[in-house]
Amino acid sequence: MTMRFKAGLLPVLVLAWVAPAGAAMFWQPIPSQHSGMHHDRMAAKHFVLHNGDGAGVRVLHPDLQEQVLELKHGQLSFKATGKNNYHALIASRDQNHVHETAIRYLFLHGKPTGHSPSELTAASKAVLDIVPSPLPREHWHYQGNQQVRFQILFQGKPLAGHAVSIHTSHETDMQATTDAQGMIQVTVPDDFTAIKPGRMHTPPAEWQFMVQHMQNGEQYRTTLTAPYYVDANHWQLLSWGGLTAAGGMLLGIIMLVRRQSRKKSSGIKKGRR
Repeated sequence: MTMRFKAGLLPVLVLAWVAPAGAAMFWQPIPSQHSGMHHDRMAAKHFVLHNGDGAGVRVLHPDLQEQVLELKHGQLSFKATGKNNYHALIASRDQNHVHETAIRYLFLHGKPTGHSPSELTAASKAVLDIVPSPLPREHWHYQGNQQVRFQILFQGKPLAGHAVSIHTSHETDMQATTDAQGMIQVTVPDDFTAIKPGRMHTPPAEWQFMVQHMQNGEQYRTTLTAPYYVDANHWQLLSWGGLTAAGGMLLGIIMLVRRQSRKKSSGIKKGRR
């Protein structure tokens, strides 16, 4: 797997990875210049569509309303819709008997819609679909060492016994095979090398799922990308270890003081005799 930098329309550099199976079309976010707790949750989201020449772009809202979007030089600036919950960002392209789709789910803030994310994942987005089962809840994320499930559908039906390739921006490669229900269960990679205490202090990584299928001379290829975060146990265990060590030291001091106190008391009693 090769890594490269690609200059974007926005004044930032985007770190991109290319899947070894070919020039797959996939979404990647452009990092915001604002970080921390004071960022604007209603600000526009920015994405790059890699290998997406000629693709059309649309987004499905939580209430399944469809909105057509426009790419500019391979980049997309997507403003909040005013609807709270997950949205599905979809790029699609059909040419030379090859049908490609790139999907990314993103949580946007706004007014409650009364719709469940399961409605969005169940909606038709591509002939060959990669469906999170389920999507993470609003304040949850994919996290290292977590067990998660996805379903592969072809024409709305489970695609059994099919290979799924998984690649990460930290250069981890994984393979999975769907079961009879088209499901795969995978462990979120724990491949972070520079870890700082606190989830938001370690930048998330990206993972990409890719599945390909041939039928009647037509090739279908779909990617799903999403961020994943470092396993919180890395610093929680260190914190507990520190607390345990501190507690042990405190207990040792208390026992030493009590022992000295007993010796002193014993000495006083002997002197009185």
